[in-house]
Amino acid sequence: TAEDIKIQIGSAMYMPEKLTMEVKGRDMIAGLPKIIEVTSDDVTNAIQNELEGILATVKEVLHKTPPELAADVMDKGIVLTGGSAMLRNLDRLIAEATGVPVFVAEDPQLCVAKGSGVALEKAIEQIAKELKASADRKNLYLTIESSLPSLAEAWVKADILKIQQVVQS
Repeated sequence: TAEDIKIQIGSAMYMPEKLTMEVKGRDMIAGLPKIIEVTSDDVTNAIQNELEGILATVKEVLHKTPPELAADVMDKGIVLTGGSAMLRNLDRLIAEATGVPVFVAEDPQLCVAKGSGVALEKAIEQIAKELKASADRKNLYLTIESSLPSLAEAWVKADILKIQQVVQS
């Protein structure tokens, strides 16, 4: 498949030593089975429009990045994730086009899912804390509510005592 070709010999940049792969398929004109040899240069040519789109998007994002974050990006670089990060030389292409260091994440295909899982866990923890705080506030309100009659009684007694003191003096 095209994905297999991209994975096995694909490259975001032309390589000095071309990789090759035999591909079996059907000749669309003759309608007969055919085997052809595809090179890494063929793949690079085929994905040029997509690569140009990626570069344009990365540059646009960097251009719109606030200065305080841009400094961090320049220091720490860009980390590529997902399946496309595995395209040979994509990190080099972006680094050369932007002047920013670029790295491929460890296990790029799974790191997005792992990161989403961590974010979900943190969101659940935060919701649980808020629910507990809400429950604690509710319990406090209930405690205050149940104490109101005795507090009111104490205030009335205190007021009576004050009145008695005033009358006696």
